[in-house]
Amino acid sequence: MRFHQLTALGLLSLSTLGCDWREFDVYSEDVPVVLLEKPDSMSRGFGVSLAVAANGSDKLTVLVGGSPGEHSPAGSFSLGVAQSPITDATDTGSCSGDVQSANICFLADTPAGLGRAQITGEISELCFVLGIGLADDGARDRDRGLIARCEDGTEYTLPVPSSVVSELIKGPMTLNSNIPVPLVLSSDADVEAALVAGAKDQGLAWFYRPMSMTPVELVAPATEVDFGAAVAAIRLPGGGRAFAVAAPESGHVWVFRSDDAAGVVPVGCLGGPSGFGQTLASGAVDGVAGDELVVADGEFVYVFSGAAINQMAPSGAVECSTAALPAGGLITSFGCGSRINTSGCGSSEFGAALAVGDLDGDGDGEVIVGAPKMTVLGESRAGAVLVYDVEGSAKHQLTEHRVLSSAESGDLLGASLAMGRSDNRNVIIAGAPGNHKVAVFYCTSLLPGSEQGSRCSN
Repeated sequence: MRFHQLTALGLLSLSTLGCDWREFDVYSEDVPVVLLEKPDSMSRGFGVSLAVAANGSDKLTVLVGGSPGEHSPAGSFSLGVAQSPITDATDTGSCSGDVQSANICFLADTPAGLGRAQITGEISELCFVLGIGLADDGARDRDRGLIARCEDGTEYTLPVPSSVVSELIKGPMTLNSNIPVPLVLSSDADVEAALVAGAKDQGLAWFYRPMSMTPVELVAPATEVDFGAAVAAIRLPGGGRAFAVAAPESGHVWVFRSDDAAGVVPVGCLGGPSGFGQTLASGAVDGVAGDELVVADGEFVYVFSGAAINQMAPSGAVECSTAALPAGGLITSFGCGSRINTSGCGSSEFGAALAVGDLDGDGDGEVIVGAPKMTVLGESRAGAVLVYDVEGSAKHQLTEHRVLSSAESGDLLGASLAMGRSDNRNVIIAGAPGNHKVAVFYCTSLLPGSEQGSRCSN
């Protein structure tokens, strides 16, 4: 059934006819799905990575990254207010320097957004930490560290621990080569967010407290070959932070707590099968103060209680399991779900990207899972985004899914995910880098009809 055939029928009634109104992204002027336009300057991998920066009021900016490494810039898009995004990039200068320029920037595998950042005493809004590199401020020797860029054009360098300079920047991944730097960045959902970084090839991880430029190193109590492969910042009740750092080859996720009195202390290690921790995310799933930790291993996704993590006592023990968690520490776990016109998440690809967002504005969050290898409308590897509400007695059940009606083989929708705030609720932003697409999904069946908005109720 195509949109132009739906005369007087409303989109919300399609489910009763065997169709899914969430799939109609190209047949109406005020559509429920909007595709962002790829800038000409981004020749490789548009949609490989996504990050969001929001100032808590009327501005929301999305960074779309290309293939990680040098000579691969990122583009910024303004999603504006309400449901009126600007589909053309507003800034294409992020991480665009090369070895002949004053600034060298290697785009991270996953950049991170900061709604507000303090830069040597000055405050800028809507900033993105892009990757690692060198910056020339015109007065001092070139600064080595994390390269960031803000909406007002401010570019700055976040200092990194000395081990990062010696082992990453001056090490095998030299800034005079074109070899991609294996780097992941993540921030929490606060406007003034904590930032955490990991570099798995060097076994490095470090973080920055909110509104700080001072790096604090995270060291695993045991040797891990890929410590730093994935990272997440977890907001704790009372305003503190915990940081999760994964070593998925051994199936370990280390948890550290930042404490003003004791500094940074390891509080435990979650253990699972090989691959456990290949992707991490955090967000308020249960609607109470603080975040939950979401972990994927390629076959299953696990949701761990932030309140339970907050109760974990400091420990130097190296045993990795879930036994150290208080009762109720594991909220739920689930595997690949499917709907009509979708099948198969693909081996080790369920949870290739994760996010948490409040899609219906009810105060608690849904877990959003990328399944880029899913077959959609008969198109192999077109990809889908799966939504789990994690409520009631069936927390593990699939709630709904997002696909493109324009799905093409090899799209890989769901390879990257981000959440943006719109009309007091979150919307899903999903990358389909296989065919250079990024989609903004505005609608959900979880919303009452009176709150759907023009994109979902016309």
